[in-house]
Amino acid sequence: MITSRQLQAFVTLIDKGSFTRAAEAMEITQPTMSKLIHTFEREVGMTLFVPDRQRMVPTPEAALLAERALRTVNDLRALHELAHELRHLETGRLDLIAVSALGNHVLVDLLAQMTREIPDLGVSLSVSVERDVVGWLVSSQADWGLCLNPVDRPDVICVPILHFAACCVMPVTHRLARKAVIRPEDLRDERFISFRRDGRLRQTIDGIFIERDIRRRMNLEVYGSEQACAMVSRGMGVALVEPLSAHKYVKLGQVVERPFEPSIPYTVYLLRNRYRPVSQVGLRFAELLRKRMPQLMSDMKVRLIKG
Repeated sequence: MITSRQLQAFVTLIDKGSFTRAAEAMEITQPTMSKLIHTFEREVGMTLFVPDRQRMVPTPEAALLAERALRTVNDLRALHELAHELRHLETGRLDLIAVSALGNHVLVDLLAQMTREIPDLGVSLSVSVERDVVGWLVSSQADWGLCLNPVDRPDVICVPILHFAACCVMPVTHRLARKAVIRPEDLRDERFISFRRDGRLRQTIDGIFIERDIRRRMNLEVYGSEQACAMVSRGMGVALVEPLSAHKYVKLGQVVERPFEPSIPYTVYLLRNRYRPVSQVGLRFAELLRKRMPQLMSDMKVRLIKG
């Protein structure tokens, strides 16, 4: 079998024209150089050089082989360089998918830091609903996924990263905007924007008000926090949402956000395909996520809670 070392010797001898100069270029002895050429000739089954005074003249067959051999040598060199860059986290690729609350905010900030560390990093970031997050991981379309609900599947590893509390959002001119903390009794008879009845948090939120016998005006239902905040910004009511989606509207001055007691927990889950190997750059992503996410959340005034 032809080796990369034999190919390197072959193209070097073509270039230098003598065993002595070729050996010097490869930093090996002349006998070693001669052996590499002779074994290469045995592999291809033909003579490739003939001596002419002080030079080794390539045969016509050698000249035809030389172009392909040079491309192969250059490809192998590029392969070694790429392996070095991957090993030392100088390049790589990440395919990520997340729910919008995480993909549009926290994850973008995290990736900004990663691309500063690894300038040649290739990134694909998709934002979708949680069903698609799981589907992409299972079909190996993504390396990692981020969501806010646990996933119980044997082919998906689901790890909680941190926990944070829901907040109450209301129009800027709302009477409750002056309060530091919102409690259930503050929302009695308020127009309340709810999540859909089949949502996990709908039952949790409703349970808090039912337990205290507090009535709300509940004519509006949405799929998620982003839609709820959009409605609140237009004066349609108040809502209890995850604060990541609320952050954008708060920064634009379109809503007011206040802590809500008792706390309603959200959990960030990091997901991956159990049967898909993790790359070095993927391990760096997971490490950075665990390390940086609490600070990123804190910068957005998100209230973290213990699990």
